[in-house]
Amino acid sequence: MNVDTRLAAGTANVALLVIPALGVAAWFSLPAQLDPAVVSPSWRAGIDAWTNYLRFAVFAVLMASAFAAGYLRGTGWLTMAARALSGDERTARRTRAVLWCAFAVVAIAYAVNASISSVTHALTDDFHEGEYLGFIPHLRAGGSLDGALTTHGPGVDLLPAYASVALAGPDNGIVTARIAFAALRAAAVAAAIAALALLCRLLAPGDSRARWIVTTALATLALGAALRFGEWPDDPPMHKTLNPRDVVYLVQIALVLAFARAMGRAPAASSRGALFAFAAGVSLPWAPFYSYDRGLYGLAFVALVSIPIAATSWRKPWLSGVLGGAAAGLAALLAIVPRADLAAAVAQIRYFARYGRDLFSYAGIATPPEIWIPFLLAGAAAALAWAVASIAKSLRAHGSDVALREPAAVVMLAASLPILRTAVERGDSTHVAWAVTPAWLLASALLARFAATRFLWPRGDPGKAAEATAIGTVLLSVLVGLAMPLLDPVAAWKRVDREYLRGRHTADANVLSAAQREVRSAMGAAVAASPCFVTLTNEPTWYYVLGRPSCTRYHAVTNARARTAQDAFVAALEAKRPQWILFENRAWSNTVDGVSLFDGTPEIVAYVLSHYEPDAVVAGNWFWRRAAGPPVWSDDRVGEVRNYPRAASRVPDARIDGTLPADEAQRLPEALIVTVGTPPRPLWAGRPDAGAWRAGAWSVTLPTAALSPGTHKVQAWVRRETPGRFVRLGEAVDVRID
Repeated sequence: MNVDTRLAAGTANVALLVIPALGVAAWFSLPAQLDPAVVSPSWRAGIDAWTNYLRFAVFAVLMASAFAAGYLRGTGWLTMAARALSGDERTARRTRAVLWCAFAVVAIAYAVNASISSVTHALTDDFHEGEYLGFIPHLRAGGSLDGALTTHGPGVDLLPAYASVALAGPDNGIVTARIAFAALRAAAVAAAIAALALLCRLLAPGDSRARWIVTTALATLALGAALRFGEWPDDPPMHKTLNPRDVVYLVQIALVLAFARAMGRAPAASSRGALFAFAAGVSLPWAPFYSYDRGLYGLAFVALVSIPIAATSWRKPWLSGVLGGAAAGLAALLAIVPRADLAAAVAQIRYFARYGRDLFSYAGIATPPEIWIPFLLAGAAAALAWAVASIAKSLRAHGSDVALREPAAVVMLAASLPILRTAVERGDSTHVAWAVTPAWLLASALLARFAATRFLWPRGDPGKAAEATAIGTVLLSVLVGLAMPLLDPVAAWKRVDREYLRGRHTADANVLSAAQREVRSAMGAAVAASPCFVTLTNEPTWYYVLGRPSCTRYHAVTNARARTAQDAFVAALEAKRPQWILFENRAWSNTVDGVSLFDGTPEIVAYVLSHYEPDAVVAGNWFWRRAAGPPVWSDDRVGEVRNYPRAASRVPDARIDGTLPADEAQRLPEALIVTVGTPPRPLWAGRPDAGAWRAGAWSVTLPTAALSPGTHKVQAWVRRETPGRFVRLGEAVDVRID
């Protein structure tokens, strides 16, 4: 064995153990000085300054020992363990049993750490968590899907709310809904790992069970490194890869792979294959009811994969199973789900099919990307290229039997294509990761297969490829070493205990922010006097915090940007006339994807500003009350306009600035308003900047996207507390919108 091979083996051990060694080194500490001569950061942290040297020395000894062990033996620990587990090494049965027990423990720890999510964190993301928390008051009031527009689908958005209504105690509704949402995310991780295991088996059907398990473990680590689904285990699940929205789609992929595996084993397995096909068929009618877009992708996936399967001897069990399952699933859907809810789901799918692109798409992958995005796209492209090449080669050699010869390539190509649309419309790293998940399932399985055959169990003369094998082992050790924090069973148990065993009892008061508690205390009774409530901040969590359902089916007003939706929103406000509206609080969600309330929903803004008046600001949240009459537009005028755009485009908003006389500047007004035309049509409202106002300056926003091309007469106004009327701020100005 040459020196290069020994060096690689030692380096592999170092890469494998660097993170655990840092953890072990942190156990060592020296007593901190009680009265140091100089106050240092380490002393303030309760650590003696020499402790760092001690820890580094311990770390260095551990690393040197690991390197020496690999160098002297000529084989890294990871390679030794993998070969022992697979039975390739002459390992004692008892030792192998111990290794398998240890493998099982760390595998379970990885699954727990990678799939777990925080449920006891502070409620800070009122937009995304509101996508399910906001429906709880609606369901408690006897509402159903018919009265609630779900952004992603009834399964993703309503199931956690249903769980909270059915299972929560009087004061822990938030954490109960979060647990249900986190469980959906954990199910997505489990489905992805199951699909990976089936892929690894299809790519190497002749491997022993032990080798298959080891290869699947490597594939899972590769997928985790690529999609980063195991990172941030102590964070909420909303933006993680292998998302709750993906559950049914990943299950469908796993079922089709299971069908291919069953059919490939033996002709006698056709009944088992038909059972998997039946299960896939059952999921088809339910999938869009769970998640609108993923459900439609599932329909496209099954349709695509059916084309090559129908050209093979698998035709009968597949088509009979899928069609029979689809009929059974549809019958169950019609029997279980009320017709009104089914009609509502269909209407919502049609709404998002018509307006979703305009509502949600923005500059995507053509913009300068985050560094993660090219990596994700490159891996996905390589995997899909392999699938296309394998299919083309099989078509030339075997004709229409391609599904029999290359089932992994056929299934994963069909699964990858529909969901790529997600990255086309929303090209941020999170959506790109969701879009390439099926492709990276294939890429991870291929990488694991390559590593297993070239590095762990090389074919042919291993001596000829010793250096390559050693270098590959280093790379595998780096991969496993990076995953070490997720392989910690103690950390897994602590997270389960903290978040679920004890965390499930967490009271709402412990997760609500100080501002939310203050608002509930100050406004709860007043809002409760109305049968419903509305927030225009795109934070549906306020419906839960204040205990009142939404007056409209659009819990997030940004989803009502279509003109028909704005008209429906206004009609609901006119019919139900809630006393209170949360108008604004300067949170990030007041402007979603660069589109503000004023630019996106001008009809709603015009109605609210014409029928409501500012009342109270509680912890930064600006509440408006229903007015006794229409606004009074005074002919009085104060101040002057100093700067305004004579021409503007509809893309960026414009500003109008002016000055005030000294006596007017001492009275801080309730609100500033911008109107257009005669009679005045409200376009915008905001709170004045107190410092600038008292210094004699004012500024308002002109939401140009709310205006049609042409010249408009724009007027700024100030609303005084007594009497409740609007006074002109300077003169009206003409603004041309190009």
